[in-house]
Amino acid sequence: MTMNFRYLDSSSPNGTASKRPYVLVRFFHNDKELEQYALIDSGADMSAMDYRYATKLGLDLTGKRVKTFGVSGPVESVVTRIHVEISKGHEHYVYEIPIRVLFSETEFFAPTLLGRQGFFDKFVITIDESEQKIRLKHNGQE
Repeated sequence: MTMNFRYLDSSSPNGTASKRPYVLVRFFHNDKELEQYALIDSGADMSAMDYRYATKLGLDLTGKRVKTFGVSGPVESVVTRIHVEISKGHEHYVYEIPIRVLFSETEFFAPTLLGRQGFFDKFVITIDESEQKIRLKHNGQE
């Protein structure tokens, strides 16, 4: 089956409004959870989360910090793991994925994003810009 999502209204740091491919997901770790719209980002090697959210979830942030480069420029980060749940209608999927926690005092316009490693490899993903829709079809991989 396929889960279909519509793009959501969003604004860039400069205030420009547009629609972007966000999906509602639930991140959870131990007994803490966060329901959040996450940007589907085919240009991201790995999913990412602002450290403020990671701290609220109690993620292990003691790993080696490295410099990460993205649209916002260089930022320190650490890789850890988190559970993510995505569902729509009767479709429901939960995975543990690697996530890069970003340490920056500047807030990102997408505080969480879903990248290729650990997420894209579980679905056939269609980002239909002309229709402003996202389609996620589970590919049967655990």
